[in-house]
Amino acid sequence: MNTSYFNTTNVKGEQLKKYKTGAETEDKIVETIFREAKRPLTSTDVFQIFLETKITPFHEGCEESHLHILYNIRRSMSSNLHLIRTDVRKKGLFGRPNNYYYDPRTCEPKELEKIYKLELF
Repeated sequence: MNTSYFNTTNVKGEQLKKYKTGAETEDKIVETIFREAKRPLTSTDVFQIFLETKITPFHEGCEESHLHILYNIRRSMSSNLHLIRTDVRKKGLFGRPNNYYYDPRTCEPKELEKIYKLELF
């Protein structure tokens, strides 16, 4: 798996290792959600599934709001080499367009066809 942690704050040593491990865990969670959903999802969809299923939190003991999880989901989805971004969009949590992504290894073709028939955004 190609983990996509971007060290923009020049962290080093054990802290960097911890952050990279966290990003790898996040990537695995996002892949699991797509694999089990077998349909195209937006980042908002993945975030809602994450909250509903109470998957182990991305960062144990994190006192921040859940919004940081949404940002991490977006990072994971946009850098995942297996997910394909579509041009079909729907309104996200903040009223802005969210693109659908799908995993061609697990997405049911009929589910992919459904989003192209929608007039979403």
